[in-house]
Formats: sequence, C-alpha cells, structure tokens
Amino acid sequence: DLATGAELGAAGGGSAARGAVLAGTSDWGSGTCVARTVGALMAQESPQVTVHLGDVYWVGTPAQFDINVAGKPPNDKQVGVAFPKGSHSTMLTLGNHEAISGCEGIFKNGFSYSGQMASYAVYQSDSWRILVLDSGYLSYTFLPGPRRYRNIALTSDAPQPEQVERWLQETVRLGDPEDKRGIVIMTHHQVYSDWESVYLGTAKQLNKLIPPNRTVVWFFGHEHRLALYSKMRVKDAESDFVTDFSIHPRMVGNGGFPDNVGPPKRYDKLIAWDNRVFQAIPRFPLPAKDISFNGFFKLTITDAEMQVDYITTKCVDSGCEQGLNQTAGTTMATETYTVDKKSGAVTHAVSYLSDGLSRPPASREVFSEGDGGGDVAQCIPRNPNLAHDPHTMVQETSMD
Repeated sequence: DLATGAELGAAGGGSAARGAVLAGTSDWGSGTCVARTVGALMAQESPQVTVHLGDVYWVGTPAQFDINVAGKPPNDKQVGVAFPKGSHSTMLTLGNHEAISGCEGIFKNGFSYSGQMASYAVYQSDSWRILVLDSGYLSYTFLPGPRRYRNIALTSDAPQPEQVERWLQETVRLGDPEDKRGIVIMTHHQVYSDWESVYLGTAKQLNKLIPPNRTVVWFFGHEHRLALYSKMRVKDAESDFVTDFSIHPRMVGNGGFPDNVGPPKRYDKLIAWDNRVFQAIPRFPLPAKDISFNGFFKLTITDAEMQVDYITTKCVDSGCEQGLNQTAGTTMATETYTVDKKSGAVTHAVSYLSDGLSRPPASREVFSEGDGGGDVAQCIPRNPNLAHDPHTMVQETSMD
C-alpha cells in the first residue's frame, strides 16, 4: 500500500493517498559527496517510499553496495554514503552495472540494507499503481554453457525476466480492463531518447498486458541527464512494433554520477532538459569535461492527482567551485497528472519549467494536454555490440 506500506492481499487493493510521497532517483550509487547531498535532499522530503532505479558503481559488488548504498566506511580515513530510506519502504532495482558483477551485490548486501525481497515491486493507492520493474537483470546476453556467464560486450533489449512478466499478469493483473487506476512505470533503461538508442524489451512485454489506449508515465535512467519528453507512442526503428498505449517519458538518470552536458542528436520529442554546467572536471591530459547538476524526482499523490517535482542540487552562494548547498535544492520543473477513475483517462499539465532548462530551438512541446493518443515517435536504432561497459564475463546470481 502506497500510503501505509501494508502488504496488499489483492490486485485491486490500495487505500486512499493523502499527500503520499515517493522520492526516486537513478544512477545515484557513485559514493561521492554529490550523491550524499542528493540523498540528504531526498530525505528532507520525508518520503514514505524511496526508490533507486539502478547503477551502483562501478560494478555493483557487495563491497560497493556496502559503501555506496549502506553507507559503511571503507576504512578509517573515508566515509560511506547511505541511500535515504523511506518511512515504510526502500526499493532498489537493477541497472546494467549491478549485472556486471552477477547481481550478487544487490541481492545480498543491497536487499539486506533495504529490507526488500525482490528486485521489482508495485505500490498502490485507490487511484494509482506505481510499478518498479527490473530491466537490468537481463540487460546483457549470456555466453553458451552451463555456468550462465553474462557477455557484457553484447547488450540485450533489456526485457523483464519471466518471473516478473508472470507476476505482472497473474498477481498485479496489469491487464485487467476494469482497473482504471493511473499507471506509473519505473525502470533503469530508457524507453525513448533524443540522444541515444533505446531498450524496448520491457515496452514490448507491457504492450501485451496494458489495455490499449491507456496512458502511462514512465521514469527511467541509464543516460546521465534530466530530460522531459512530449507524450508519445513508441515505435521500434527496426520493426513494425508500436505501443498500443501512450507514454509520458521522463529521463531521470541525473542521480549521482557526473551528468552529461551537450545538445541531443535530434529534437523530435524534447520539451526541456538540464544543460546547465555545475563544474568542469579535470581530465589531464584530456580537456576538462563540463558536467551538470545531479538530483531526484518526487511524486506527491493525493487521491486522483499526482504532482511530480524535479529537484536538483544547487551551489552555495559563494559559487559552484565552493561546493553545494547541503540543505536546499532547486526545483527545475513541476507537472501534474490526474486520472479519471471511471475511464482511466489521464490529463497532464506542466505548471512550472525553470528558465535554467534548455529548450528545443524550434519548440514543439505541449505544456498541457488531455488523453489523446500522442504522436508516434521512432526510436534511434540500437546497436547491441556497443556495450555500455568494458568487455568482461560475469557469472549469474539467480533471482530465485
């Protein structure tokens, strides 16, 4: 239950939410001072639920989870960084980095810290269902042989494991046409991007479950940036696949790793993105690299309304070279989604976009809209041989 944390006995369960708060972020587990600041700002929101959408660096080992998530000091000269806990639930799911080390770190040390028992979950009210899914476990292909080594030179389309797909169908009953609650999806891998190629494995599975013509809000990371996109139905560039449901894509991979700065490859669906420069990182003998601000997102649910705030760190008054404000952040955008519980239709309005956000040169964004289907947006083709990480082999840790 989103509001109380009580375990639900039926797919239709969920109490009324009155200001229930979920604070989430992705690509946060860097163990840096910036990640610690983001975590502290998340905790200040007093969330009932906190969610990390994956990537604990560098490869999600047990020791890296202890230091970068549980906050254990690595030695007597350094300190760890703890992920903020929700008042009733803390949820860690997998990115591709956890899979590199075979998932042992998250399944053992991560779950021990958070208290969870699986890498996927649903938080429900009487108006909304928030699904945290695991796109990381199968994000790499496997080498032949009985040992099930991951080949991280070759990425997959990041689908959900069979256990999760079956859970969505039989336990969550996501395909129930009579359930008109709003749907929120959270994964590590992006379902759309104007910068990079995408991972449509989960979208193709959900397309078999989510009733046609519904609208979902989808938060994801993997790319290290904050970006908001217009409503769309997603089309595979290499097949005739198009989602039967519409998506509000939200890139929130700006959690704790240095964020990318620079224009997209195209401006097909962008509303706005954070291209501000926080600092320039020295990379001698290479040129210094500009990085943007890290942050998190906050859902506040009251009955049929879900408000989303996108909050980043901000510099101290004396300037960014002197560090970050430890007690206050900057709200970069605020939007609201309202679900009609009789029809399942979702209306959307953006109430605030900071002047600090970058906009497409020829603006095509929609700041408020009803529940129309959205334009079909074709994704950038994915090259599975362009692995996100160095070549190596890792053995699987079972999710059973």
